[in-house]
Amino acid sequence: MEKNNALAKSKETDAKILKLYNVVKIDKLKRKQEFEACTNQFSKNLSTIRNLEKEILKEENLYSDEIENCKKEINLENEIFINRQKEFIEINKVNININTTPINNTLQIRKLRELHNNCLILENNINEISSINNSKINHLNDLIKSVELKIENHNKIFEEKERLRKNKLDLDLLLDDLEKSKNSISNSNILNSIHISNLTSSLENSIKLLKEDEYDSLSKKLKDDDENQLKKENEEKEKRKITLPKAPSFDMNNLHKKIVVPTTPANVVPENDFNKKLLEFKLKKQQIKQEEENKQNKLKQQHDENIQKQTENSIQYPINVFINGKLHQLLYSLELDTISSLLSKIFDYLQLNDYTNLKKLNISTIEEMSLKTSSNFYFSNKTKQYLKYVPFFIDQKQKQTFDIYVVPKKEEEEFYNKISVILNKDFETSVKNDDKEESTNFRNRMVKFLDIVNIHKLQLDNEATFISSPNSSPTNSCTNSPTNSFGQLPYFSPQTSANKLPTLIGYNRPPSTSLNSSTNSFGDFYLGSPPSASILSSSPVTIQNNYYGNKITNSNSSSSGSLHKSTLLKNSTSSIPISIQNNNNINDSNNGLNSESFSSYSPSSNSWKACSPSSNMRKFETNANFFSSSPSLSNSSGSLFTKQKSINSNLNTLYSLAQCTIRLFITENIIKTFYCNVTTTIGELQDIIFRKFSKIIENETKIMDPSKFVIKIRGLEIYLVNSGSQLCSIDFINTKSRRQKKIDLLLLERNSVDESELQASMETTCHSTLSSSQYISLNESLEKSILLEDEDLVTTPQISSNNTNKNFKIRIGGLKNFDIDEIRSSLNLNFKTAETKIYTRAQIYQGGYKIGNTMITNKIPIQNNPSWLHWLEGVSFKEIPSNAIITLMIYIKTKKERTGSNYDISDSDLLLGWVNFHIWDYKNKINSGFNSLKLWLNNTIDYSNLHQNYLDNVALTFEIESSGIQFSPEPLSNERIEQLEQYYQQQVPDTSILQTVNQILDRDRLCDLKPDEAQLIWKYRNHCKMNKPTTSISKLTLSVPWNNPEAVQEFYWLVNNWPSLDPIDSLELLSSQFLDREVRKLAILNLRRMSDSEIDMYLPQLIQALKHEPHHYSILSKFLIRRVLLNKQNMSHKFFWQIKAEILVLEEANNNNNKIYPEWLERYQLLLETFLRGTSNNKLNDIYKQYEFYSKIKSVALEIKTIASSKRRDYLNSTLSTLEISNDFKTPSNPEFRGKSIIPSGCKVKESKTLPLFLSIENYDPLGDNHYILFKAGDDLRQDQLTIQMINIMDRMWLNSGLDLQTITYQCIASGPMEGMIEIVGDSKTIADIQKQAGGITAALSETAISDWLKQENPSELEYNSAVENFIRSTAACSVYSYILGLGDRHNDNIMITRSGHLFHIDFGRFLGNVQTFKGFKRERAPFVFPASFAYVVGDEHFKSFEDLCAKAYNVIRRKANVFLNLFLMMVSTGLPELNKISDIYYLRDALALELTEELAAQKFKQMIQESIASKSTDLNFMVHIAFNPN
Repeated sequence: MEKNNALAKSKETDAKILKLYNVVKIDKLKRKQEFEACTNQFSKNLSTIRNLEKEILKEENLYSDEIENCKKEINLENEIFINRQKEFIEINKVNININTTPINNTLQIRKLRELHNNCLILENNINEISSINNSKINHLNDLIKSVELKIENHNKIFEEKERLRKNKLDLDLLLDDLEKSKNSISNSNILNSIHISNLTSSLENSIKLLKEDEYDSLSKKLKDDDENQLKKENEEKEKRKITLPKAPSFDMNNLHKKIVVPTTPANVVPENDFNKKLLEFKLKKQQIKQEEENKQNKLKQQHDENIQKQTENSIQYPINVFINGKLHQLLYSLELDTISSLLSKIFDYLQLNDYTNLKKLNISTIEEMSLKTSSNFYFSNKTKQYLKYVPFFIDQKQKQTFDIYVVPKKEEEEFYNKISVILNKDFETSVKNDDKEESTNFRNRMVKFLDIVNIHKLQLDNEATFISSPNSSPTNSCTNSPTNSFGQLPYFSPQTSANKLPTLIGYNRPPSTSLNSSTNSFGDFYLGSPPSASILSSSPVTIQNNYYGNKITNSNSSSSGSLHKSTLLKNSTSSIPISIQNNNNINDSNNGLNSESFSSYSPSSNSWKACSPSSNMRKFETNANFFSSSPSLSNSSGSLFTKQKSINSNLNTLYSLAQCTIRLFITENIIKTFYCNVTTTIGELQDIIFRKFSKIIENETKIMDPSKFVIKIRGLEIYLVNSGSQLCSIDFINTKSRRQKKIDLLLLERNSVDESELQASMETTCHSTLSSSQYISLNESLEKSILLEDEDLVTTPQISSNNTNKNFKIRIGGLKNFDIDEIRSSLNLNFKTAETKIYTRAQIYQGGYKIGNTMITNKIPIQNNPSWLHWLEGVSFKEIPSNAIITLMIYIKTKKERTGSNYDISDSDLLLGWVNFHIWDYKNKINSGFNSLKLWLNNTIDYSNLHQNYLDNVALTFEIESSGIQFSPEPLSNERIEQLEQYYQQQVPDTSILQTVNQILDRDRLCDLKPDEAQLIWKYRNHCKMNKPTTSISKLTLSVPWNNPEAVQEFYWLVNNWPSLDPIDSLELLSSQFLDREVRKLAILNLRRMSDSEIDMYLPQLIQALKHEPHHYSILSKFLIRRVLLNKQNMSHKFFWQIKAEILVLEEANNNNNKIYPEWLERYQLLLETFLRGTSNNKLNDIYKQYEFYSKIKSVALEIKTIASSKRRDYLNSTLSTLEISNDFKTPSNPEFRGKSIIPSGCKVKESKTLPLFLSIENYDPLGDNHYILFKAGDDLRQDQLTIQMINIMDRMWLNSGLDLQTITYQCIASGPMEGMIEIVGDSKTIADIQKQAGGITAALSETAISDWLKQENPSELEYNSAVENFIRSTAACSVYSYILGLGDRHNDNIMITRSGHLFHIDFGRFLGNVQTFKGFKRERAPFVFPASFAYVVGDEHFKSFEDLCAKAYNVIRRKANVFLNLFLMMVSTGLPELNKISDIYYLRDALALELTEELAAQKFKQMIQESIASKSTDLNFMVHIAFNPN
């Protein structure tokens, strides 16, 4: 028993000890955590203190001069104070000596007080007298002014009376003459004389009446003026009576009686004294005026004398000075003038000659004035610099004149503030402190370049205005249809082309509402489509409104022949039928609908729309057997896809009748729906609206003038103002019409819209549809001239490389920070120091070819920081190509050196490190001077890497001899060209050889060339040029023997005469493999033929290609800047965010000490700076507001991660409610949407790994829908952005080949390395949500879950059939692009479907075959996501059509395989996790199956469809995902 008790006590004691131990341990951990927190806080405080100390030091340095001046002033004041103090003491001593006798304090104090009071009284009296005197003077001045006005009025009356008197005298003379003529008339002409008399008397009376009326009216006017003047004087007198001060010692009433003049009539003569004063006043006024004129003349004379002196002493150049739009011409001197003196000269001139505009700009002193170029380059930081040292003025020396602009200093400060915020640095200071020669050169050249771009903009705008003017030729108008090019999205309906799905039988597709619409769109549909004009002309048709939609009744036909809405009938030019539907509320209610019958609309041929395609509409007679030859249109057929029978041949001549559904908001509560053709011009649309709804518009707005209104797309900043543009030229309308979505338009009064927005929309739509030969020719010539201008500041080289016999010389210095022990450990080397030697090898390369022999230094014993100081001599400068590099390699030798003059590397020679260096600099001069470059410490040389290793400290010092040589290749002589042409003609290769060459040229981009293949291609270079110019140029460039100067000359001659390339294929020449300037220039010259929309499509690749330019200032940078600045659409928006994201990625990598090239960061910063300088003020303001919005949202997103999950909602609401952002901003995700504010109640934090913010943004348009975006901080969205770009390109290819697969994508903006914004697609759900709603995990295995949801959302058979068709088309697109791009992580939360049946993928975190794995096993084994539930929606009856669609779409992409290979290759430099080396793209090549024919490829894809259905891994992944994410 005792034992048990002891055991129990022991256990209890152990438990207490354990408990105590745990308590102590927990307490220790807490203390440790507190200590760590305190330590962290201490370190933060310490860093803060250090930063503050640094800032204090900076401030002290900045204000040290001011502090010294203040100290001097304080010392001076102290000295003055001491002197005064001494004087005061001396005075007191004197007073003490005088007042030595005692006084009676009380009596004297009383007397002093009385004296003081008397002084105060006198002072008050004096003040009162002075105030009264001032009032008298003011009153007298007013009287003088009133009398002057009266005198002027009397003078006018006198002059008028004198004029009337003279007229009367003339009239009397005229009457006397007439009287004499009457007396001389004979009796036979008495009747005529009576008539003349009557005429004379009537003339006399009329003249008298006229003069009396004039006199009366003038007298009345003058009288009224006098009365008004007297009233004003009396009012002023009353005011003076109220405000006049009262003095106790004066009689104010008597005083006023003396000075107030009674209100006598205007003709009362004033007294003599007053006349004298008035005369004195006038004389004084004239004297002052004369003095001012003399002063101005004196200033002008001095100004002219100064200019004359300067002119005599130096050469003067003209300059155009613009201030507030007004032009002034001045002269300046390069030798004598500084920026400061020029500023002073312009200011003095404007003060004398244009003082009004200075005042308008609030410039009163020279410190408030700034000078700038047309592209926001200011000269404030160079005030003391002479103009001859400012490149901008030096460049203008050869011109006749140039422009400079006067702006307020505040405008300059505001500009620099905005740029500083956008660039995240003090921009003005950073520019001043940037002492890099190449950066300075880039900025100086861009000043001139941007000025030229602005001139081009004016020229193009003038040309566009001329072309679009009513007097210009119709062929040159803006009404031309958009060209069906790869970059211009054509209009396609689902059944447009030969490669179309069979038409739906027995139903007509309904127009559904916008995806963003918050109303129920499924109650608004119609059974019949509006008929064609030809059908209307052959039979009377009545279109009326009923509860079921628009019913079409053909009185001549018993069959209900309804046409499919989306069917396009080719070659139709007939007029457009318009059907009207009354919808008096936004919910499309069917209550209270009034029927309205009407005839088809046909614009008049003699109206302003005569240049429109619709004005030349031809009329066709419809074949009587049209309906009988068409497929059955009865509702009994349940088949969705059947093969169409051939339509009557005469309908092949008709243009397509592709229609769009317009919903017009006349007011917020009055909405009208009608249909029109997508080729309808905006002018015709406006005419239609006012023809049909004129009464409603007039009743609601009381305005009937169409020019007083403007049409706008609801919810977006798109105004339809260019009357000549077609609706299909606007991407938003084109996309909506393809998807059978309603297009909401607003009718706004023009005076309620900012004119600048209307002007921007006018420029946008006009430029997007201009296809005139004059405009294109002008733009191409301007672009070519600016791209091919001489890129050298030095026009005449001192020594040309082709005219010198000098050899290249380099002096190898030594190694810095080279420690033997560290090298041994870092490179894992084992060598004996005593037996090892170290040396340097230098070799010139271009394109992998050695140029000349290898240069080797002497071999010295290895030691820390070895030094050679050895000069090496290479080949002649004639043999060094334009993009040649020198590779410097450090070797160690551990064995005995071989004998012989030609030394080869043996196994015992080990490469320690290397670095590459450009031989020619950015000016095409020899890159001479002293250099110290950090080595890459490895044994694998990358000849394309032209950067030093910034992550290591071991550096090699060397010096290239300064010889003043500039690269200038020698062109081929005419004799040599003739020899080459004869050689090409005589060269007739065998058929087998040509077959081999063609096979090599037809290989894909990823295949490497073998040496013998390169030799074969170079041998038959003329065959490549003449027969396969597009596919051969890249391989020919890689085959050039760069070590042969004659071959290099010939290659450059071939390149300069190369046939035109397909612009999309020329992108390959901008990749990292092609660094030669002439080759890259060839690429840009071919890219010039791309439209802006195509350039916009490939903008990410072009921005990456900038990394591979040899220098900052390049033909590619000029090409991009010009295109972006002249583009009227949204290219500038994309350009800004992609450049900004690239800068943030490089800065992030630099901060994390990753492998980074500062030259790239510097280049992108310079490019962004240039863009911001060159863009318009409106775009700069939009970008500033966007970046401000992004920055503040980013800070909220980062801060939310530190908040506990239970408090996130409250924190988000409180933070967003107090967030200060602009009330008028465009969102980064959609530049066509203008936001007003963030709606905190509609925002939330998504519960996922990165905690993205779901944001609801209020539309600036009060009738527009709100915009929803997802802000992610923690995910790299650059891969999503690239994937969406590829999907959009595929969709363009499908559309251009006639396949409309109803592809849906969304906007995705990567704003940084791990952040960005994603647009939310409205009216859509994830497959996971649908399956959860249908039963959860079990529904993931159900075949009917998706089909049931579509039926629920589309209750009628018509709607469901339409949704199924959309599902089939969009699923075919998803299947093809997800397989080709190798999309991974395709669970059911990453696949979405809209209510209208459109399927699309989201979240592209994995691609190029990188799929999800679990413990080494692939979770995704199907070729792509196409489970049984998808196949069930397609149905057996449509499955064959679905397979054919997929096969056709797959082959369309295969035909353009090289495009995708090139685009992905150009993105390798982004450093994406799954795209950072060429081998990552091998999946793409394999997926495209380039070795197969189109028939075999189609069979392969159909087989993969069956594999995807049979695979259970997809359903299993769906089920597991729902299990782990039930909510």
